[in-house]
Amino acid sequence: MTKVMRETPHRPSVILSLSLASLSDDMKKVHRTTALWTFVAILATAAILALCYPGGQSHFKYKYAVNQPWRYQDVLIAPYDFEVRKSPEAVQQEQAYIEAHKDLYFSYNREVYRQQKDQLLEAYHDAKLPRVIMEHSSYVAYLLRELEHFYDLGMVDPAEVEQLTDSAKVFVIGKDNVARERQLSDLITTAAAYDSIIAKAPKGLDSLTLRQADLAALLMPNVIYDTDQTSRMADARIASINEVVGVVFKGTKIVGLGEMVTPEIYQKLKGYESAYNEYARSTSDIVIVRLGLLALIAGTLLGLYFYLRIARPDLMSERRNRLFLLLQVLLFPAASYLLAPISPMVVYVIPYCMVLILTRVVMDGRTALVTFITAVLLTTLVVPDAALFLLLQVISGAVVLATLSDISQRRDLIYSAVWVPFVQITVYTAYTLAMEGTLTGFDINLVWYFAIGFIFLMFSYPLLYIVEKVFGYITPISLVELGDINKPLLKRESEVAPGTFQHVLNVSILSTAAISKIGGNVQLTRTGALYHDIGKMKNPIYFTENQGGENNPHFKLRPEESAKIIISHVTDGVEMARNAKLPEQIIDFIRTHHGLGMTKYFYIQYCNEHPGEVVDESMFRYPGPNPWTREQGVMMLADQVEASSRSLKEMNEEILTNHIDKIVDGIVSGGYLRNTPLTLKDIEMIKQVFLDKLRTMNHSRIKYPELNKEAKAAQAK
Repeated sequence: MTKVMRETPHRPSVILSLSLASLSDDMKKVHRTTALWTFVAILATAAILALCYPGGQSHFKYKYAVNQPWRYQDVLIAPYDFEVRKSPEAVQQEQAYIEAHKDLYFSYNREVYRQQKDQLLEAYHDAKLPRVIMEHSSYVAYLLRELEHFYDLGMVDPAEVEQLTDSAKVFVIGKDNVARERQLSDLITTAAAYDSIIAKAPKGLDSLTLRQADLAALLMPNVIYDTDQTSRMADARIASINEVVGVVFKGTKIVGLGEMVTPEIYQKLKGYESAYNEYARSTSDIVIVRLGLLALIAGTLLGLYFYLRIARPDLMSERRNRLFLLLQVLLFPAASYLLAPISPMVVYVIPYCMVLILTRVVMDGRTALVTFITAVLLTTLVVPDAALFLLLQVISGAVVLATLSDISQRRDLIYSAVWVPFVQITVYTAYTLAMEGTLTGFDINLVWYFAIGFIFLMFSYPLLYIVEKVFGYITPISLVELGDINKPLLKRESEVAPGTFQHVLNVSILSTAAISKIGGNVQLTRTGALYHDIGKMKNPIYFTENQGGENNPHFKLRPEESAKIIISHVTDGVEMARNAKLPEQIIDFIRTHHGLGMTKYFYIQYCNEHPGEVVDESMFRYPGPNPWTREQGVMMLADQVEASSRSLKEMNEEILTNHIDKIVDGIVSGGYLRNTPLTLKDIEMIKQVFLDKLRTMNHSRIKYPELNKEAKAAQAK
């Protein structure tokens, strides 16, 4: 019996220990499940990116430029034979030379002679020629003979000959469709044929009479410049340009450590790079490549996850945050992988700084930076010049992050975005000068890509609104907009319940000062404080601050009825907030500002009126829940301290200190802040802030002096 009596008192603690152990096991199981699904999501993201990676693409591991020293191994030896090709500039020069000195082709038209011969004979038969010619057939015979002669030789338009240079090669495609080279001086113009026919007229034929036969109209060009054939032959010459200038054999030295990369060595390296990529494509196993990419990408994403899990466990505990971050490191690199086959430079139109902007606005700068760098690092797998890409993105991202240090309006996003193209152009110019020592390699097309990327970056503004709605985030910009006291709910509160409105203004001052001191979301705290008592608008007269000295309506109600009305301001506030489509984070301030506390005044009143009765505390208890964030906890303290301080008749430092200690210590000892991350050190700092603010807010003014009798008499004169 004694043994039983000894063990009985310990039974509750045993049960409590078992309950805590069971709860701990449940929490561990939840954490394990969350971690498992997170790893699955990371592997799925890595798999998608590995599949999006352009097939068969490999990357040369060396970076080099003309007039820059070779910075790698002692001696680079050719591992296999490869061709050395002309530089693109040399090929372009050859192409330009061919275009400037292309062979000119003329085509022989047989129909012109027949048409002009028929025209002459028709005029003769119709007696349309001058009378002298009609009377002497020798004129017509001479003209027919000369026309046949010159049309057989071929005549060209004088205007076309004038445009030809002496160095141009001329080819005439004759009657047999064979192109024969002709000297420019050998080409006969219609004007030269005209002069020859007149000058060589036999005796007995008058030159003036020949001119009257409209000889110029009979002489038409029958050797016509053939634009199409000339272009085809020029294109054929361009296509036949031999771009290979030599071969580097296996085992031959290409370049050595510290050796200056000359144009010749540069072309050898380009040839090696081309051969390397071709060799890698032909020998690599696509499955092994994909598995390697999967491991590399998954490792990068796991690094991001573990960093944020340590640095920001509060963020990583929410599924929506994990999903939002994974989507960003999936979508941006995936877009780069899919666009890279079109042109490697197309990746510069993708606005990576959008990752920084969106994450910074909805989360914080540190999380934004590591997420942004992760997305950029994953993209370097597909860009041709990873160093340039990294410099462009990281420097422009740093500028964006610096300009977003204080976000209060949506136009701040535009201001940050405007910096990006200017920073990128500056960095690209400096990089070109550093690598090449000249701006001749400056690619203006890249500037256009920067401009297009800037246009896409401007979509951060509307996209932020979508992110807020889809993921349920509330941004500093939205908080500033909601905190405008001209918003419908707040304006109505100032009119319907002016005392309550003054109370929430004071609470917002106290809570924002306290949260600023201990660290937290100041803007969220301020906005939550402004809306926490909107439910009082439904029955404003039942709250002391709105009675204005009138009779208290609670005197006519039973304690439980009064408690129901007072408690209902929480549920009414939640309903009003949801109808106004306020964010859940603001609604949480309304729900938690009394936690699971009691309306003690009416509870005590009821107990006094019903002695000996077992009181149902639920009639006098708020629905809660208790606060779980530091911002909600601070606002609860500020609300209780500010409201209760109105009952103080005196407000010197000692009275205020004792009052604040009593209220705050009561809330802490009641366990209402148990779910918040507030520490005892935070509580002490909050008390001091409340004391300083209340002392300032309730300061007394000096009494103005009154005029004495002598002064009044003097002024009267």
